[in-house]
Amino acid sequence: MNPVFRIAKKAAIALVVALIITYAGDFLWLRYRIWKPRTNNPFESVKLDRFYAITQKNGREDYEPAGTQTVTCVHSLFPHSGYNPCWYVVRQNGKQIQMIIVPILRRQQ
Repeated sequence: MNPVFRIAKKAAIALVVALIITYAGDFLWLRYRIWKPRTNNPFESVKLDRFYAITQKNGREDYEPAGTQTVTCVHSLFPHSGYNPCWYVVRQNGKQIQMIIVPILRRQQ
């Protein structure tokens, strides 16, 4: 067996084990904070501003506000309990929603 392959295999296994341990630790820390609430709540509601990016016929984009959206997130490294992490949700603020005008093609009879 090639020694490079053995080293790569051991590194891949070590990486997977490290990810599993990190996820389990993050999960247990979140469960502890839910079970024993302190002043910091592990969940937070974040208001996101969204915009419609409407492509015009001439190729330019027109931006219209889509309103605010309230999203619940969790303070952790990974998604837990069906919620995305807050560090990911905050990065989505101001994200554009692409709107493309599609011409209607009529069937000839």
